[in-house]
Amino acid sequence: MLNVKGMKKIIMPVLLLLPSLAAAQSAQPRFAMDWPLKCIPNVDCFIDRYPDLNAGEKEGGSVDYGCGKRTQDGQTATEVIFTDTAHAVGQQVVAAAAGRVILVQNKVTDTKHMHPRGKYACGNEVRIRHIGDYETRYCHMMQGSVSVEAGQVVEAGTPLGKTGSSGATSVPKFAFYVYKGDQPLDPFSNQLLESKKPCFTGRDRSLWKASVPYLPAGVMTSGFARAIPRPYEVEKDVTSGQEWLSPDARQISAWVRMYGIQSGDKETFSILTPKDTVFFKRDKTYGKDFPYWFTAINAPAPKGLQEGRWQAIYTLVRDGEEVLRHSFFTSITAEEPAHEASATTEVSPTTEAEPVVGHGANTHGHKE
Repeated sequence: MLNVKGMKKIIMPVLLLLPSLAAAQSAQPRFAMDWPLKCIPNVDCFIDRYPDLNAGEKEGGSVDYGCGKRTQDGQTATEVIFTDTAHAVGQQVVAAAAGRVILVQNKVTDTKHMHPRGKYACGNEVRIRHIGDYETRYCHMMQGSVSVEAGQVVEAGTPLGKTGSSGATSVPKFAFYVYKGDQPLDPFSNQLLESKKPCFTGRDRSLWKASVPYLPAGVMTSGFARAIPRPYEVEKDVTSGQEWLSPDARQISAWVRMYGIQSGDKETFSILTPKDTVFFKRDKTYGKDFPYWFTAINAPAPKGLQEGRWQAIYTLVRDGEEVLRHSFFTSITAEEPAHEASATTEVSPTTEAEPVVGHGANTHGHKE
């Protein structure tokens, strides 16, 4: 005969345990990351390339999580660059989340370019294993700068090393990989990259604790000069392209170093006088994509320049909508003024990007 009372004694404790098991499962921490560099994204460091959501496919073209072209075929890392070479070396790299260091490489030279498919393509690196079967990998660090050891337990923000140019890169930059198990993962959408994925969907759940806005295009640096500066000089040191102009100058140049140009984009580049009248204006339509671009205008001033605060405005229109507006200023004075950081960038993207603050009749364009 079935002992109902006995069954109740067994069932009730089990039922009482179920809520506590559910609570324990929900209490497990969700894996989330801090930005792995001591720099501010879209201000003094910039995402060079996003992971390719089609990285696992041989066809279909590359696309980033924002449905843009700021990636390349098979890209699985988030690559970061800086305002110029002078600021790119020696930036602090930190652990994105707590975990245990599982691999360290600290002896790859910064001066030898390694094969992109070779053993040392990542250069000097650190790999960390985290909760939930996640791993992060930090690449291209400066030789001898890695400050952790294999087996060491680290917290989010623990210094790991300094940025450099080791591995498969010819310029100083930083590459950051995220894995779930042994599969590469896009940290902006939390999607695995083993097969083609849709971009910018309502299912995206970023792994970043703080928002890292997606910008379809942006300005890294800009400035005024007496003449159009050489692009490689600005890339090496941005201050080389920012000059004081006196009222007796016979020309004025304005330039921007930017990223994210796409075929069909229409730009307008203008210089305004202190009375907000247009002194010079140029319109241009791009016929191809340029991940990085240096563009400049040079306006003659046979009668000299009016004293006061001059302004340059750069706008970029894509598919009929303005996606970028960047304004910057200079003071025309008889005596050289103290340096002032006066530049702003506004972005009007199709995704979650937010306005950010930027750095402070011939035309010129240059692909970097």
